[in-house]
Amino acid sequence: SIEQREGKDSHASDDVFALGVILWQMMVGSLTLVPGYPRDIKKLEIPKLGKELLESCIFEPREDRPQDAWAMLELLNIAAVPVAAAQPAIAVVTPRIEIVTPASITSAPAPQLVQPKFPVPELVVLQRGRFLMGGNGHGDEKPMHEVIINYAFAIGKYQVTFEEYDAFCAATKRSLPSDDEGWGRGRRPVINVNWDDAQAYCQWLTQQTGQKYRLPTEAEWEYACRAGGKGEYCFGDNVAMLKDYAWYGANSGSQTHPVGEKLPNAWGLYDVHGNVWEWCQDRWHDNYNGAPTDGSAWESGDSSRRLLRGGSWSPDDGYCRSAVRYDGERNDSYGNGGFRVACCLG
Repeated sequence: SIEQREGKDSHASDDVFALGVILWQMMVGSLTLVPGYPRDIKKLEIPKLGKELLESCIFEPREDRPQDAWAMLELLNIAAVPVAAAQPAIAVVTPRIEIVTPASITSAPAPQLVQPKFPVPELVVLQRGRFLMGGNGHGDEKPMHEVIINYAFAIGKYQVTFEEYDAFCAATKRSLPSDDEGWGRGRRPVINVNWDDAQAYCQWLTQQTGQKYRLPTEAEWEYACRAGGKGEYCFGDNVAMLKDYAWYGANSGSQTHPVGEKLPNAWGLYDVHGNVWEWCQDRWHDNYNGAPTDGSAWESGDSSRRLLRGGSWSPDDGYCRSAVRYDGERNDSYGNGGFRVACCLG
């Protein structure tokens, strides 16, 4: 490896470098490796993930390389996941209800699939992957740490709307949440719902559709928000672009707006910044020391303290960053707080 040529001690990541060299030589049909970033890599007719795999093994410094064979295997597994050509990491799915009757159990015909008779959140399927979670802003965003999500899951394309939540209230004879200041309902994100209200909605959707709905974990939420990016926002670090992606303090007029009016992130998710804060499954902790690194919810700690992500229509741009966290009591509801659903696959 480059480090060994410089006289540094050997490390397992040197073997990863060697494997990257072999892969590179196989790709270009040459036994030579030009130091630095070969211009030919952009000409390789291989999937983007394959190029990223080569770059991570060969060109990045040792500390940013896969650290051993297991980490390399994980990258290979991710790169091998088949994805659609138009949108490499995502696919839109429509929820459905599977009808099973006693007769069908006996004769085992193909199940009848029907669309629900109520509005259901549209979902986007995200493939497994890894990302760096957290930030260098507030103390509760630290320490930054790698999270490996070794499973696919679905998440709401939009924040849950009044239209969708009101259907749940009507079906369960539950009191409607306030629409706050007469802003309107319909396709605006539901607000003034607490953490338990969001849980009840997910449980009802599960019962009605046969698909397991839930709140996203905090790690899943940030993974979905970043959409493969590493900047302060899903689109990078240029805060001047935030107005194109989010309703926040500078452009919202101090109210919510119908979902989907701004640009989506790279994975087709809307309003991941601004409009309303979004409840997550996890319990609140003041920092990430001891946090799960597999995408699961952090279930230890005070069950009354939960968290919200994404910012809202009210704060400035700094509170809409991908890494920002907000501490909320599970029984409290907010005029700038709502949620987005997730759905288990398989």
